Amino acid sequence: MSMPYQVGEFGVAISGATDTGQERTHNEDCLYLPEETCLLMVADGMGGHDAGDVASRTAIDTIADYFRATVHEL
Repeated sequence: MSMPYQVGEFGVAISGATDTGQERTHNEDCLYLPEETCLLMVADGMGGHDAGDVASRTAIDTIADYFRATVHEL
């Protein structure tokens, strides 16, 4: 995933990728790279623990929801 951003007079390209690794059968990592904001997040899924994918998605969703709800309060 790759997203271009304009930060003032500078152009910035952000890229991200996740991988299951050598021991897991599914990916538990979560990326947040929205087009509409410059908030970028990565949550590592804690492979080997129960519901690591749920934990990483919950972390991203919680922070993103808070950011969207409070961004105009700055």
